[in-house]
Amino acid sequence: MMHAFRCPKTGLPEMFDEPGEHDCAACGGRHETYPTGCRILSAGPPAVIGDRLTPHMDWAAGCWINSRSQRRKIYAKKGLRLKSIAEDRRQHGGETLRSSAITFGGQKDCRSTAERGIGEVKTGDGRKVV
Repeated sequence: MMHAFRCPKTGLPEMFDEPGEHDCAACGGRHETYPTGCRILSAGPPAVIGDRLTPHMDWAAGCWINSRSQRRKIYAKKGLRLKSIAEDRRQHGGETLRSSAITFGGQKDCRSTAERGIGEVKTGDGRKVV
């Protein structure tokens, strides 16, 4: 599996074969890598994620965004940084949220009883619960 980071100062990506912190050729600093692409089943380049996004209003940037590169440029211009909750928790600590779901064989509806409403809840043999 390949590992990569995007330099927070320049926005340029770098790719590595090993995880951990690596030197950045763009800014001279050290950055932690994250796993990227799919597992390498054979020799060759890693999976590439396209630049195109579904057009949407980005309220932090204050404009419509059509691509990842456009978002990076606008965020850099406004001094914003996009990072995942997992990355924020790694850097600053915090509560780790873990959720679980239980399913069973033959289950047709994955909504909770709160989402379905009381009139829609049924027993295993199809009778409605009152």
